[in-house]
Amino acid sequence: MKKYISINTSKRQQKALTAAIVSMFLSACGGGGGGTVPTTSTPTPTTPATPAATPFTSWSAVTNGSTVMVPGMSQEASWTNVPVSSITPTPAGVDTAASSFTETLNSSGAITKVVIASPTGSVTFDTAAGATIVPIAIDPTTTIDLAKNNSAGTIAVAADPIAQGWNYQSFGMWETGGLTTSGYVGVMSVGAPTAGTAIPATGTATFTGKSIGFYTDATGVGHGALSDVSVNADFGARTLALSSSGTVTIDNYVTNATTSPAPNLNLTGTLIYAAGTNSFAGTLTPSGGTLLPGTSTGRFYGPGAQELGGVFILKAGSGAETYGGAYGAKQ
Repeated sequence: MKKYISINTSKRQQKALTAAIVSMFLSACGGGGGGTVPTTSTPTPTTPATPAATPFTSWSAVTNGSTVMVPGMSQEASWTNVPVSSITPTPAGVDTAASSFTETLNSSGAITKVVIASPTGSVTFDTAAGATIVPIAIDPTTTIDLAKNNSAGTIAVAADPIAQGWNYQSFGMWETGGLTTSGYVGVMSVGAPTAGTAIPATGTATFTGKSIGFYTDATGVGHGALSDVSVNADFGARTLALSSSGTVTIDNYVTNATTSPAPNLNLTGTLIYAAGTNSFAGTLTPSGGTLLPGTSTGRFYGPGAQELGGVFILKAGSGAETYGGAYGAKQ
Protein backbone atom coordinates (compact mmCIF):
# COMPACT_ATOMS: atom_id res chain seq x y z
CA MET A 1 0.00 0.00 0.00
CA LYS A 2 0.99 3.64 -0.43
CA LYS A 3 3.17 5.09 2.31
CA TYR A 4 3.28 8.74 3.26
CA ILE A 5 6.83 8.58 4.66
CA SER A 6 9.74 6.74 3.10
CA ILE A 7 13.37 6.34 4.10
CA ASN A 8 16.17 8.45 2.63
CA THR A 9 19.36 6.40 2.45
CA SER A 10 21.75 9.37 2.70
CA LYS A 11 24.01 9.49 5.77
CA ARG A 12 24.84 12.61 7.78
CA GLN A 13 26.23 12.87 11.30
CA GLN A 14 24.57 15.39 13.56
CA LYS A 15 25.23 16.55 17.10
CA ALA A 16 22.27 16.69 19.45
CA LEU A 17 19.38 16.13 17.08
CA THR A 18 15.86 15.43 18.17
CA ALA A 19 15.58 12.52 15.84
CA ALA A 20 12.26 11.07 16.64
CA ILE A 21 9.80 12.86 18.81
CA VAL A 22 6.62 12.93 16.99
CA SER A 23 5.28 11.15 13.60
CA MET A 24 2.47 10.95 11.15
CA PHE A 25 0.04 8.43 9.81
CA LEU A 26 1.24 5.62 7.64
CA SER A 27 -1.35 4.23 5.32
CA ALA A 28 -2.34 1.20 7.25
CA CYS A 29 -0.59 -1.68 5.52
CA GLY A 30 2.69 -0.40 6.95
CA GLY A 31 6.14 -1.50 5.89
CA GLY A 32 7.08 -5.10 5.62
CA GLY A 33 10.05 -6.13 7.41
CA GLY A 34 11.68 -8.16 9.96
CA GLY A 35 14.41 -10.64 9.38
CA THR A 36 15.02 -14.34 9.70
CA VAL A 37 14.52 -15.68 13.21
CA PRO A 38 17.92 -17.00 14.38
CA THR A 39 18.27 -20.70 15.11
CA THR A 40 19.74 -21.93 18.35
CA SER A 41 23.11 -22.29 16.64
CA THR A 42 23.20 -18.73 15.33
CA PRO A 43 25.08 -16.26 17.55
CA THR A 44 22.91 -13.43 18.86
CA PRO A 45 24.39 -9.95 18.20
CA THR A 46 25.40 -8.08 21.31
CA THR A 47 23.76 -4.67 21.69
CA PRO A 48 26.14 -2.08 23.20
CA ALA A 49 25.16 -0.90 26.66
CA THR A 50 23.27 2.39 26.66
CA PRO A 51 24.91 5.08 28.82
CA ALA A 52 22.90 6.36 31.78
CA ALA A 53 20.69 9.27 30.74
CA THR A 54 21.62 12.77 31.89
CA PRO A 55 19.08 15.57 32.39
CA PHE A 56 18.60 17.95 29.49
CA THR A 57 19.60 21.61 29.74
CA SER A 58 20.24 22.60 26.11
CA TRP A 59 21.12 21.01 22.78
CA SER A 60 24.49 22.76 22.80
CA ALA A 61 25.35 20.98 26.08
CA VAL A 62 24.70 17.48 24.68
CA THR A 63 28.01 15.69 24.09
CA ASN A 64 29.03 12.87 21.77
CA GLY A 65 28.88 9.41 23.32
CA SER A 66 26.12 10.40 25.75
CA THR A 67 22.46 9.70 26.43
CA VAL A 68 20.12 12.56 27.32
CA MET A 69 16.53 12.46 28.54
CA VAL A 70 14.33 15.43 27.58
CA PRO A 71 11.00 15.95 29.43
CA GLY A 72 7.96 16.75 27.36
CA MET A 73 4.23 17.00 26.86
CA SER A 74 2.30 14.88 24.41
CA GLN A 75 -1.12 14.25 22.95
CA GLU A 76 -2.12 11.00 21.27
CA ALA A 77 -4.93 9.65 19.14
CA SER A 78 -5.83 6.00 18.78
CA TRP A 79 -6.65 5.02 15.20
CA THR A 80 -8.38 2.18 13.41
CA ASN A 81 -8.19 1.31 9.75
CA VAL A 82 -11.36 -0.60 9.01
CA PRO A 83 -12.08 -0.62 6.14
CA VAL A 84 -8.48 -0.56 4.95
CA SER A 85 -9.08 2.49 2.75
CA SER A 86 -9.75 4.85 5.67
CA ILE A 87 -8.30 5.87 9.05
CA THR A 88 -10.42 7.12 11.93
CA PRO A 89 -8.47 8.70 14.83
CA THR A 90 -9.80 9.30 18.35
CA PRO A 91 -7.86 11.98 20.31
CA ALA A 92 -7.01 11.80 24.02
CA GLY A 93 -6.03 14.59 26.41
CA VAL A 94 -2.62 16.23 26.80
CA ASP A 95 -0.12 14.50 29.11
CA THR A 96 2.55 16.49 30.97
CA ALA A 97 3.72 13.81 33.44
CA ALA A 98 4.59 10.59 31.56
CA SER A 99 6.03 12.02 28.34
CA SER A 100 9.72 12.20 27.48
CA PHE A 101 12.25 11.76 24.70
CA THR A 102 15.61 10.03 25.18
CA GLU A 103 18.39 9.93 22.59
CA THR A 104 21.78 8.23 22.53
CA LEU A 105 24.68 9.60 20.46
CA ASN A 106 27.75 7.58 19.47
CA SER A 107 31.31 8.88 19.73
CA SER A 108 30.97 10.60 16.34
CA GLY A 109 27.75 12.41 17.29
CA ALA A 110 25.35 10.29 15.24
CA ILE A 111 22.07 9.29 16.88
CA THR A 112 21.98 5.54 17.43
CA LYS A 113 18.95 5.13 19.69
CA VAL A 114 15.75 7.00 20.49
CA VAL A 115 13.08 6.18 23.08
CA ILE A 116 9.73 8.01 23.11
CA ALA A 117 7.74 7.59 26.33
CA SER A 118 4.04 8.45 26.56
CA PRO A 119 0.96 7.32 28.50
CA THR A 120 0.41 4.45 26.00
CA GLY A 121 3.91 3.07 26.57
CA SER A 122 7.31 3.54 24.97
CA VAL A 123 8.50 3.31 21.37
CA THR A 124 12.19 2.52 20.73
CA PHE A 125 14.26 3.08 17.60
CA ASP A 126 17.65 1.37 18.00
CA THR A 127 20.05 1.18 15.05
CA ALA A 128 21.81 -1.77 16.71
CA ALA A 129 18.51 -3.66 16.41
CA GLY A 130 17.87 -2.67 12.77
CA ALA A 131 16.11 0.69 13.08
CA THR A 132 16.90 3.49 10.62
CA ILE A 133 17.44 7.12 11.75
CA VAL A 134 18.19 9.64 8.97
CA PRO A 135 17.96 13.42 8.39
CA ILE A 136 15.85 14.77 5.52
CA ALA A 137 15.42 18.32 4.16
CA ILE A 138 11.75 18.74 3.29
CA ASP A 139 12.09 22.33 2.10
CA PRO A 140 14.86 24.97 2.02
CA THR A 141 14.14 26.05 5.61
CA THR A 142 13.07 22.81 7.31
CA THR A 143 15.11 19.73 8.15
CA ILE A 144 13.53 16.77 9.90
CA ASP A 145 14.84 13.51 11.29
CA LEU A 146 13.03 10.31 10.40
CA ALA A 147 13.20 7.04 12.35
CA LYS A 148 11.63 3.76 11.33
CA ASN A 149 11.33 0.17 12.57
CA ASN A 150 10.22 -1.95 9.61
CA SER A 151 9.83 -5.07 11.73
CA ALA A 152 7.65 -3.32 14.33
CA GLY A 153 5.64 -1.04 12.03
CA THR A 154 6.61 2.09 14.01
CA ILE A 155 7.76 5.40 12.57
CA ALA A 156 8.62 8.87 13.86
CA VAL A 157 9.56 12.26 12.43
CA ALA A 158 10.81 15.38 14.20
CA ALA A 159 12.16 18.86 13.67
CA ASP A 160 15.95 19.10 13.72
CA PRO A 161 16.63 21.73 16.42
CA ILE A 162 20.20 22.41 15.33
CA ALA A 163 19.16 23.12 11.74
CA GLN A 164 16.34 25.37 13.01
CA GLY A 165 18.66 27.32 15.31
CA TRP A 166 16.92 26.17 18.50
CA ASN A 167 18.78 25.41 21.71
CA TYR A 168 16.15 24.59 24.32
CA GLN A 169 13.31 22.65 22.68
CA SER A 170 12.09 20.64 19.72
CA PHE A 171 9.03 18.66 18.68
CA GLY A 172 7.79 15.84 16.53
CA MET A 173 5.30 13.00 16.06
CA TRP A 174 5.24 9.20 15.97
CA GLU A 175 2.98 6.33 15.00
CA THR A 176 2.56 2.71 16.01
CA GLY A 177 0.57 -0.11 14.45
CA GLY A 178 1.81 0.15 10.87
CA LEU A 179 1.62 -3.62 10.44
CA THR A 180 -1.88 -3.90 11.87
CA THR A 181 -5.29 -2.25 11.52
CA SER A 182 -5.04 -0.12 14.67
CA GLY A 183 -2.50 1.87 16.64
CA TYR A 184 -1.58 5.30 18.01
CA VAL A 185 -0.33 8.54 16.54
CA GLY A 186 1.19 11.08 18.91
CA VAL A 187 2.58 14.60 18.89
CA MET A 188 5.10 15.86 21.43
CA SER A 189 6.86 19.05 22.52
CA VAL A 190 10.04 18.57 24.59
CA GLY A 191 12.67 20.78 26.12
CA ALA A 192 14.07 22.49 29.20
CA PRO A 193 11.04 24.26 30.75
CA THR A 194 11.39 27.85 31.96
CA ALA A 195 10.76 28.35 35.67
CA GLY A 196 7.46 30.15 36.11
CA THR A 197 9.17 32.89 38.09
CA ALA A 198 11.70 33.45 35.26
CA ILE A 199 9.10 34.31 32.61
CA PRO A 200 9.19 38.08 31.98
CA ALA A 201 6.42 40.02 33.70
CA THR A 202 6.44 42.96 31.27
CA GLY A 203 7.17 43.67 27.64
CA THR A 204 6.41 41.90 24.39
CA ALA A 205 8.20 39.48 22.08
CA THR A 206 7.62 37.70 18.78
CA PHE A 207 8.47 34.02 18.45
CA THR A 208 8.79 32.42 15.01
CA GLY A 209 9.12 28.76 14.10
CA LYS A 210 7.54 25.71 12.55
CA SER A 211 4.79 23.15 13.06
CA ILE A 212 4.80 19.54 11.88
CA GLY A 213 1.66 17.46 12.02
CA PHE A 214 -0.63 14.83 10.58
CA TYR A 215 -3.84 15.41 8.68
CA THR A 216 -6.51 12.78 8.06
CA ASP A 217 -8.93 14.06 5.43
CA ALA A 218 -12.67 13.46 5.37
CA THR A 219 -12.20 10.23 3.37
CA GLY A 220 -9.80 8.80 5.96
CA VAL A 221 -6.61 9.23 3.93
CA GLY A 222 -3.55 10.32 5.95
CA HIS A 223 -1.08 13.08 5.09
CA GLY A 224 1.74 14.99 6.75
CA ALA A 225 1.40 18.73 7.35
CA LEU A 226 3.92 21.56 7.61
CA SER A 227 3.34 25.20 8.66
CA ASP A 228 5.15 28.38 9.59
CA VAL A 229 4.26 29.57 13.10
CA SER A 230 4.30 33.03 14.66
CA VAL A 231 3.50 33.83 18.29
CA ASN A 232 3.16 37.40 19.61
CA ALA A 233 3.65 37.38 23.38
CA ASP A 234 2.39 40.10 25.71
CA PHE A 235 4.10 39.22 28.98
CA GLY A 236 2.25 41.87 30.96
CA ALA A 237 -1.15 40.53 29.88
CA ARG A 238 0.15 36.93 29.92
CA THR A 239 -1.28 36.25 26.46
CA LEU A 240 0.12 34.59 23.34
CA ALA A 241 -1.43 35.31 19.94
CA LEU A 242 -0.56 32.27 17.83
CA SER A 243 -1.02 31.95 14.09
CA SER A 244 0.15 29.42 11.52
CA SER A 245 0.46 30.17 7.82
CA GLY A 246 1.57 28.65 4.55
CA THR A 247 0.28 25.25 5.60
CA VAL A 248 0.83 22.43 3.13
CA THR A 249 0.00 18.74 3.24
CA ILE A 250 2.77 16.32 2.33
CA ASP A 251 2.27 12.77 1.07
CA ASN A 252 5.99 11.98 1.06
CA TYR A 253 8.44 13.83 3.29
CA VAL A 254 11.40 12.67 1.18
CA THR A 255 10.36 13.67 -2.33
CA ASN A 256 7.58 16.20 -1.62
CA ALA A 257 6.04 14.77 -4.80
CA THR A 258 2.50 15.63 -3.78
CA THR A 259 2.83 18.74 -1.62
CA SER A 260 -0.47 20.65 -1.70
CA PRO A 261 -1.52 24.02 -0.24
CA ALA A 262 -3.90 23.59 2.70
CA PRO A 263 -5.09 27.05 3.77
CA ASN A 264 -7.99 25.43 5.64
CA LEU A 265 -5.38 24.15 8.13
CA ASN A 266 -3.98 27.61 8.94
CA LEU A 267 -4.70 28.25 12.62
CA THR A 268 -5.23 31.27 14.86
CA GLY A 269 -5.82 31.53 18.59
CA THR A 270 -5.01 33.22 21.88
CA LEU A 271 -3.26 31.21 24.60
CA ILE A 272 -3.05 32.37 28.21
CA TYR A 273 -1.09 31.46 31.35
CA ALA A 274 -1.26 32.36 35.02
CA ALA A 275 1.31 34.49 36.82
CA GLY A 276 4.28 32.51 38.08
CA THR A 277 3.41 29.41 36.05
CA ASN A 278 4.76 27.90 32.86
CA SER A 279 1.85 26.21 31.13
CA PHE A 280 -0.23 28.05 28.58
CA ALA A 281 -3.38 26.90 26.84
CA GLY A 282 -6.12 28.24 24.61
CA THR A 283 -8.34 27.57 21.63
CA LEU A 284 -7.00 27.25 18.09
CA THR A 285 -9.43 27.88 15.25
CA PRO A 286 -8.86 26.60 11.69
CA SER A 287 -9.42 29.07 8.87
CA GLY A 288 -11.89 26.92 6.97
CA GLY A 289 -13.29 23.47 6.28
CA THR A 290 -15.18 21.31 8.75
CA LEU A 291 -12.60 20.99 11.53
CA LEU A 292 -13.83 22.32 14.86
CA PRO A 293 -11.77 24.64 17.12
CA GLY A 294 -9.65 22.76 19.64
CA THR A 295 -7.26 23.29 22.53
CA SER A 296 -3.51 23.77 22.32
CA THR A 297 -1.28 23.35 25.37
CA GLY A 298 2.35 24.45 25.59
CA ARG A 299 5.29 25.76 27.61
CA PHE A 300 8.10 28.27 27.51
CA TYR A 301 11.59 26.78 27.25
CA GLY A 302 15.05 28.03 28.22
CA PRO A 303 16.28 29.88 31.33
CA GLY A 304 14.64 33.12 30.21
CA ALA A 305 11.71 31.97 28.03
CA GLN A 306 13.82 32.23 24.89
CA GLU A 307 11.72 29.57 23.13
CA LEU A 308 8.29 27.96 23.35
CA GLY A 309 6.44 24.93 22.04
CA GLY A 310 3.18 23.04 22.28
CA VAL A 311 0.80 20.42 20.88
CA PHE A 312 -2.77 20.24 19.54
CA ILE A 313 -5.26 17.87 17.92
CA LEU A 314 -8.39 19.21 16.18
CA LYS A 315 -11.23 17.04 14.90
CA ALA A 316 -14.35 17.50 12.83
CA GLY A 317 -17.72 17.13 14.50
CA SER A 318 -18.23 13.83 12.70
CA GLY A 319 -16.26 11.60 10.41
CA ALA A 320 -12.53 10.98 10.10
CA GLU A 321 -11.16 14.48 9.49
CA THR A 322 -8.47 15.24 12.09
CA TYR A 323 -5.48 17.60 12.26
CA GLY A 324 -2.86 17.16 14.94
CA GLY A 325 0.55 18.74 15.34
CA ALA A 326 3.34 20.09 17.47
CA TYR A 327 5.14 23.39 17.13
CA GLY A 328 8.26 25.16 18.30
CA ALA A 329 9.47 28.75 17.99
CA LYS A 330 12.13 31.11 19.32
CA GLN A 331 12.49 34.88 19.85
